[in-house]
Amino acid sequence: MGIKLLNSFLKNYCTNGITEKHLSNFYGKKIAIDISIYMYKYKSEEQLIEKIYLMCCIFDYYNIIPIFVFDGKPPEEKKHTLITRREERNYAKDELNKIMDDLRKNNVDADTYVLNYKNKIRALKKQSVKITNDEFDKIKRLIDGFGMTYVVADSEAETLCAKLLYKKQVHYCLSEDTDMFVYLSPYTLRYISLSNHKVLLYDLKKILINLNLTRSEFVSICVLSGNDYYNGNKNIYYYYKMIMKYKKICNNVNDDDNDTFIEFLKKKRIINDALIEDFNKNKKMYHLQNDKGRIKFNTHRKNKHIINSILTEADFIFE
Repeated sequence: MGIKLLNSFLKNYCTNGITEKHLSNFYGKKIAIDISIYMYKYKSEEQLIEKIYLMCCIFDYYNIIPIFVFDGKPPEEKKHTLITRREERNYAKDELNKIMDDLRKNNVDADTYVLNYKNKIRALKKQSVKITNDEFDKIKRLIDGFGMTYVVADSEAETLCAKLLYKKQVHYCLSEDTDMFVYLSPYTLRYISLSNHKVLLYDLKKILINLNLTRSEFVSICVLSGNDYYNGNKNIYYYYKMIMKYKKICNNVNDDDNDTFIEFLKKKRIINDALIEDFNKNKKMYHLQNDKGRIKFNTHRKNKHIINSILTEADFIFE
């Protein structure tokens, strides 16, 4: 999700800007959580309720103040991507059913299962996951039961998370969507571990220093590389190489000179007018509107009755 290959790119070029942190370091901090992707991940592991419950318990233990942000209506520009994802999900579901039928019919032994099927089944389960309305409602009730805050975004959750950071209503954002970097989130948390209570902290300022890029230049190479809305013609490694070449030629590039870089790419016949139009259109999507609304955080106490009723519905075993 997000900018193509950006995750591997940052790991290869920006090790100084990525640090592992224990969750105790975020005591008393407000964190916006792009929750949907974690719901899909945990459901694919068949532990949706249990792991969201555990996540809430961990936040409660370290006095972290979360605001869980759910996706709203997707933008029109994402319609084609959503159709493709639905087709891929249906295909994965059909393939999974075929394999499970074969396993039952042929009475496959455990060793053969592990050798030939386990990894494929896991991958297909991950691809075929769909969250029901009832599951969304249970997660919201669970969050509310912990006395924590949730909100449904008007559009995509990562956009609202970025706005909350921009307006300084939260200190960090927890998301696996690399679009957060293009929104210029100063501090993004990723890869939360519910077992060892650790997370990776991405520091944008340090990342930009590592890359020797301005904020605007970084956004440009990300958008040129392609995202959920359109396919770039080259990947981010290529465009990073080109912008460094351009900067070397020009010696000095001011923060407002990215259109010059675009013209440089056009003269090199790397991009054409159609791609420039797509670039400009998609870059505008990452401009955050400074609206006046502020999110009110819940102040009510934990309600164990609500929590236990949801866990009981999910056949949670109490010790």
